[in-house]
Amino acid sequence: MSELFDRLRERLDPAGTMRRTHGLNLALKLQDPDRLPLLLWDIVVAQPSITRALEALSFVHFARFVPSWDGRALMVTTEFDGPLEPYIMDFVMALGDVFDILLGHVDETVRPPLPVREHPESFLEFVRQWNRVPYGERRDRPDDPLFPAGLDFPLYSSYPGRSVIDIVGPRTALPPPVIDRPAAAVDLGDVQGNILVGYRADRAAHLFLHLADVARARRWLAAALGGA
Repeated sequence: MSELFDRLRERLDPAGTMRRTHGLNLALKLQDPDRLPLLLWDIVVAQPSITRALEALSFVHFARFVPSWDGRALMVTTEFDGPLEPYIMDFVMALGDVFDILLGHVDETVRPPLPVREHPESFLEFVRQWNRVPYGERRDRPDDPLFPAGLDFPLYSSYPGRSVIDIVGPRTALPPPVIDRPAAAVDLGDVQGNILVGYRADRAAHLFLHLADVARARRWLAAALGGA
């Protein structure tokens, strides 16, 4: 079966276009379809934040939210450059708050733990599962007829092989500043437990040195490390 899907993948993408650009077809099954209008309104309210985040990421070609034909799910459809995992992790950091709101409308039997920033791996696994394309009726059972998670469906591009940056060019200005998020609490005992001789330090200083003689600096560093 694996060999069959590999051959299917090659036939669907003979030019290798999708090796750089990929499609996301994420289905968010709703807990209550009657709340779809409220969900769509939440998207409208969050649109400025969504736009700013997508502009800052620099690898999303297109993105849209589309209700399914029966109103029981919301489709998150995007085209992006690069592998799925770093794409989703960047989304978690940039739009975690927005996805928390959207996932609050999702069927609680399949919903990943929230907030997604605190459970990124669970969210990634959720995306992998609900990004899979069915080739039959989906009933949320282990034997559902689904194509493998790594199988991309055909994606036509009028500029194959070109990334977002290739198309729009380098930035001419820095992105707008954002408010730093509160630092996560760190268990110093856990950190120091991986160090043979711990200092129980809770602060660090970073020194930037300008080297006038690189070769001499290397010899000094080697001597300081005991000839390592």
